[in-house]
Amino acid sequence: MITIYDKFCGVLYPATDLYPSTTLYPQDELVLNDDWFTNNGYGVLQDFVSNPIITEVLNGDYTLEFEYALEGWLSEYIIIDNLIKASNNGTDQIFRIYYVDKSLNRIKVLARHIVFDLNDNLLVDVRPTDLNGEDALNWCLDRTAFIHGFTAESDIADELSAYYIRLNFNDVFFNADNSFINTWGGNFEFDNFVIKLHEERGSDNGVTIRYGKNILGINFTADITNVVTRILPVGNNELLLPELYVDSAITEYFHSPIIRVLQTNIGVDDTTTEEQAYALMRLEAGKEFIRLQSIFSSAKIDFVELSKVKEYEQYSDLETLALGDTVTIWVSQLEFDYTMRVVRTDYDCLKERFIKIELSGEDV
Repeated sequence: MITIYDKFCGVLYPATDLYPSTTLYPQDELVLNDDWFTNNGYGVLQDFVSNPIITEVLNGDYTLEFEYALEGWLSEYIIIDNLIKASNNGTDQIFRIYYVDKSLNRIKVLARHIVFDLNDNLLVDVRPTDLNGEDALNWCLDRTAFIHGFTAESDIADELSAYYIRLNFNDVFFNADNSFINTWGGNFEFDNFVIKLHEERGSDNGVTIRYGKNILGINFTADITNVVTRILPVGNNELLLPELYVDSAITEYFHSPIIRVLQTNIGVDDTTTEEQAYALMRLEAGKEFIRLQSIFSSAKIDFVELSKVKEYEQYSDLETLALGDTVTIWVSQLEFDYTMRVVRTDYDCLKERFIKIELSGEDV
C-alpha cells in the first residue's frame, strides 16, 4: 500500500478510511515523527504506470521511483515536498518527493528517504568527544541548526571523537574525512526517524552461489587487480623475516606468485624480541591477504531473469537476502570460498519482492 501525505503531514483521516472525500483541514507545521504516519493522509495511490521501486545502497542512497497516471487517483497531490509511505521488504518507510516530471499522460516521481531531510539542516560547530557510536550520533542530532524528530541507536562501543564544522549530514554520515563511517565505522540503517549505526549490518545465513558457468540472471565481474599471493613484510630498521616471504593459500592457483612489499612499524625493542617481531610481521601479512584477496569485485542478480532458468530452485535462498547480508561464492577453478556482501537492493513495492540485488567483495 503506497500512501501520500501533505509535506507537513497534518493528521487528515483515520487509517481505515482509504478513499476519503471529506474536506481537508491542514494542520500547523509540526516536527515530524512516526506518530504522524499512522493515518492514510490524502489516501492510497493506485494508478501506477510503472511499479514503485525502492533502491537502498549500503551506506549510501535510499530512494523511491515510479511513474503515475497524469489524471490518476490523487495525482494532484503528487507534488514536490509531499511525502509518500511505502513498504520496503516488510517495513513501511517514509519518502519525500524531490523530483516531478510531467509528460502528456504520466508523472515521473523521485523521492528520498525521510532521513535525508537532515541535509537541509546543519552542524555549525559540533564536537562529540570520547563518545560511543550511539551517544556521538545523538550528541550531533541534539545540536542541529533547527529542531527535528530524528534519534539514533548504535551497538558500536568504541569511544572516539570528531569535530564537525559547518557540515550537513550527508558529509557527517558518509563523505567527510572524519565522517561517522570513517571514524566509528559500521553500516547505517535508516528506519524512518530512527538512525541505526550497526557495527556490521546484515547476517550470514549460509547462502552460497557456485561460480563457474554462465547463469541467466546472475552476472559476475571477475577482477584480480588487487589480488596478492605473496608478501614480503618489512619491519623497522629494515627487519626482514628469515624466510623473507609469507604466502597466501591461493598462490598455487596462479601462473606465478603475485608479490607485494608490506611496510610495517614492527621492530625489536625493549618489549619485543626478534621472534615476537617475526610473529607480528607474519600476522600483519595475513591481515593484508584478507584485505587484498578480492577476486570478484561485484555480482548482480536479476530475479526476473533468474526465474526463467530451470536451475532457479537452487537459488531460491537468494530471495531471502537483505542489505548487508553475506553470501559465499564457491570458485570451482580455484577450489576457493570467497565472501561478498549485499550492497544494494531494488524492491518492488507492489509485488512485495526484491527484483535485483548487487553484491560486492569490497569492504563496506
